Amino acid sequence: MQKPALYSLLLAALLIFAGPLYAGDTDILDLKPPMSTPGKTMDEPDLKEGEFDGYGVIDQITAQEVVIDDAYYRLSGSTTYKYMNGSSASADNFPVGTRVWFMLYTDNIIESVWKEGG
Repeated sequence: MQKPALYSLLLAALLIFAGPLYAGDTDILDLKPPMSTPGKTMDEPDLKEGEFDGYGVIDQITAQEVVIDDAYYRLSGSTTYKYMNGSSASADNFPVGTRVWFMLYTDNIIESVWKEGG
């Protein structure tokens, strides 16, 4: 096969197989965390509609913000920290690597953060 024909064939294959990879008009900054648990494991409780807005593992946390599974959220002065049994906790009980569930005030401000134990 001659080089121009080979290049044309490779270009055609690239265009055919790259189509499904195109993200279209999706703005990655507008993506929301998953709101359900289709692949949940045995140690993760079901997220019933209205109970929690999301869950994940804390990647980073400060007094004003938290990153959970690569999604950024703000923490307000009134954000509460709780165990799943309902007892209160402090922010110090939520270090990096902790699996948490959370409820939101708005799109990216967390109202309460929950974890197993207590």
